[in-house]
Amino acid sequence: MKTYGRFFTTLALAAILARPTSAQARKSIGVLKDVKGSVTLAGGKRIAGSGAALFPGDRIKTGTDGIAHVAFDLGAVLLIKENSDVTLDGPSKKPAVDFKIGEFLIGLARKLQAGERFRVKTPEAVASVRGTLVWGKTQDGVTSFAGFSGKVAVTANGKTVRLKPGEQTSVVSRKPPEGLAGSLRGQGPGAGGGGSAAAQQPAPDGPEPPKPHAVPLDFLKTFSINGSIQDLDKLVDHPK
Repeated sequence: MKTYGRFFTTLALAAILARPTSAQARKSIGVLKDVKGSVTLAGGKRIAGSGAALFPGDRIKTGTDGIAHVAFDLGAVLLIKENSDVTLDGPSKKPAVDFKIGEFLIGLARKLQAGERFRVKTPEAVASVRGTLVWGKTQDGVTSFAGFSGKVAVTANGKTVRLKPGEQTSVVSRKPPEGLAGSLRGQGPGAGGGGSAAAQQPAPDGPEPPKPHAVPLDFLKTFSINGSIQDLDKLVDHPK
């Protein structure tokens, strides 16, 4: 009897050890490449450290001094600046990032293939990113996007604007995408002192074509951690 008891106890223990944890049961969609300053993960329930696996439903929040770099299995890289709140979603081949508020830089080193997709959601718009480098910010009821390379489609209120390199657009709540007057030069998004693209108000007369922007390359460094922006500067389309 003792032999049978030990046998069944061993089986039960093996079953418990083989049972996947909640993290193991979910398939990761990326990894937290690097963090700086105050960064919390999954509502503060998990350590936001370099190398942490990321899963659908994970929420990343950065504090006033926080920056986070995320690398997706799809090949996309997401850089998140301070005072941001973003939730990850979707399977590994179709990830999405849902920004409640914040500023970000997204890069894809390759064009996505059939069946692959990367989307950015904000309270005002949805952007489809394919093989490109794009900056974005959502705050105070305005979402802005600026393209550096490739193309990005921004959709809001049933209308879509496709940005080419050097173009920008803005979306006010419950309105279609609009072009912003002027450029970002000298008042770079998130740069010290002056306003940002999100702070500029679009023309009130309805949809306009995307307007040109001129963001200095030095601005990209504001997303850096220890001097690195995960090689996203190499994706910029330079004038020929």
